[in-house]
Amino acid sequence: MFGYEPEFVVCGDARIAYYDVGRGKPLVLLHGNGEEHGIFGPTIDAVTTTGRSVVAIDSRAQGESTRGHAPLSYELMAADTREVMMRLGVWQCHVLGFSDGAILGLLLARDWTPHVLTLTSVGANLTPQGLSEEDQRWMEEAAAANAAWAAHGHEGAFDADGNAVPSPAQAGRIAELLQLMVDQPQIEAASLARISCPVTVVAGELDC
Repeated sequence: MFGYEPEFVVCGDARIAYYDVGRGKPLVLLHGNGEEHGIFGPTIDAVTTTGRSVVAIDSRAQGESTRGHAPLSYELMAADTREVMMRLGVWQCHVLGFSDGAILGLLLARDWTPHVLTLTSVGANLTPQGLSEEDQRWMEEAAAANAAWAAHGHEGAFDADGNAVPSPAQAGRIAELLQLMVDQPQIEAASLARISCPVTVVAGELDC
């Protein structure tokens, strides 16, 4: 599967990792919360086998990309994606995003309209209210538990089943990413009328 080393673009005080395979108008792949480009491994292999090009990006604070100090938001991560593409000199692309990546795809198609040729948005929501109450409650509880461990935990801990527990630093990152889904996005549905490219929206009854 997709054994390439990352390259980096500096966005403010963060380093954003990307994987650029092939030439031409690429398919930009944007992953979900807490994931990284590797979830698209079979997709990358399938697309590049046809001779098409791919740019797979690790979103800020995930995968090989660093956090920086700016407040974390979907708008910031979409801006990171634009910056990567502009640094590559790629002014037209197709976009496929999953979950958080699907949200980034909507923002890219809305705010970088002339440059997005097509968008496939898989499992996006426009506001946190797009999630079920059960999922939102779980995210809030998990974010609070990880934040507490980040503040008071210690390295090298194990749970009751003998599984390694995230370090305080890892728990802090997990807490922030979960809280992102609790508080964001806040996308006005009417603003999506600015999107001019063909869009496929994939929404499943059991998305979460």
